[in-house]
Amino acid sequence: MADVSFPPAGRRPPGRPGPITRVLPATGTGGRPGVSLGAEGARGAGRMMRSALMTGICRIRRRGGVLFAAAAIVLAAAGPAPATSAGGRSAGYPCGGWTRTADGSTPANFETCAGGTTVVSPCPAGLLYRVDADLCDYPANVRQAPTGLAAGTARLRLLPLPPGVSGLTATLTLTGGRPVPDATIAFTTVTGQPLCSAVTDGTGHASCDTDGLVQSIGELLAGYQAVFTPAEANGITNLAPAQAAGTVTLL
Repeated sequence: MADVSFPPAGRRPPGRPGPITRVLPATGTGGRPGVSLGAEGARGAGRMMRSALMTGICRIRRRGGVLFAAAAIVLAAAGPAPATSAGGRSAGYPCGGWTRTADGSTPANFETCAGGTTVVSPCPAGLLYRVDADLCDYPANVRQAPTGLAAGTARLRLLPLPPGVSGLTATLTLTGGRPVPDATIAFTTVTGQPLCSAVTDGTGHASCDTDGLVQSIGELLAGYQAVFTPAEANGITNLAPAQAAGTVTLL
């Protein structure tokens, strides 16, 4: 069972149990990523333990004359079938160099790099992934984490017909360099005309091509924009929007 901690209580809605869900750096059963859940009162712990797709062990202990309930929850971070994000995309991108990061498709999930493959895991019901603290928290405590977007160089092809632009690319990361998988990146001309869109992989990289262009050659050679608009859950976003400028060269 993963270690159970009692993090200091944060700001939370009145009447809600606290504190919150902590995603531990330590591993859980069988070496899988683990999370621990701290809650004052057995009722709060019981509600969280009933969360789907999780198994839990609850224990009661006394601290300072007050009964505390601690629930250790081990997420199923690996299995015979690939996990699926809330957006319906199959997880399983190659990854490396990071342990846990935000899911670009929804604040209600986080992603783990386990055995060289990304795995999508949900936060307990009603909680969202808080990037700055690396834990699942109440929505009132979640803030937008800064993101960085870098765009590359695409190639304008005139022949064979129809003309097109190949290699529109962008990479989305958090502060410190952690990638953001499963984020949708929209590619447009510098005037905002849509070109194509793509979803980031386990390195935060997205790429797409487009054919049958109606834009002028001059507009296309002026470059392109890569735009990330964060997903919401109950009106809350845990990532900041980002935009980057790329260049286009003529083949």
